[in-house]
Amino acid sequence: MAGTVTLLLLCVVAVYVSTTTATNTCQVETPHYTCPSSDLPIMTFEQVTIDTCGGRYEKALFAKLSGVTYAGADQNAKYTLALVDPDAPKSGSGGAWLHWIHTGLKGSDLAAGRLTGSDFVPYRPPTPPRTTGPHRYALFVYLEGARPVDATPPATRAKFNLQEYAKKNELCGPVARNMFVTAFDENE
Repeated sequence: MAGTVTLLLLCVVAVYVSTTTATNTCQVETPHYTCPSSDLPIMTFEQVTIDTCGGRYEKALFAKLSGVTYAGADQNAKYTLALVDPDAPKSGSGGAWLHWIHTGLKGSDLAAGRLTGSDFVPYRPPTPPRTTGPHRYALFVYLEGARPVDATPPATRAKFNLQEYAKKNELCGPVARNMFVTAFDENE
């Protein structure tokens, strides 16, 4: 009987250590503003769908964000999405202009293109200023940890440090990214 109890206790400890180790392997990586080779999230706007990375488009096409689809989403996980402009003037070292953060998105809904969860920071379309050239707009997909994302919005959208935000909220990744390019339109 004592041998059975000891064996059972060892199994419980092994499962606990395995689970604890698995949950602590989450890493926040530096966001890269380049195109990945595969596994792109697809951004759908009212007038255009971005299913390839790095294409250049007229900024008027991005007035309304309709959805994001990520086929690689874990059906049982939750995700945070962030859209930033690293080329914004005065964005500072490691900073970017924050256009959108969406949290609490169920993996099953992300895979289907439904935006459940909530807009932590509401979407603002691209507004690259005159004479600043082309701007990259990067969407990052993060896996959420066990605790809820902090509901305190940033004080400003300018100089937003995505990596610090991800660390603070114990997000994993980014697990996927996509990007489009637009510029000031002289014809507006």
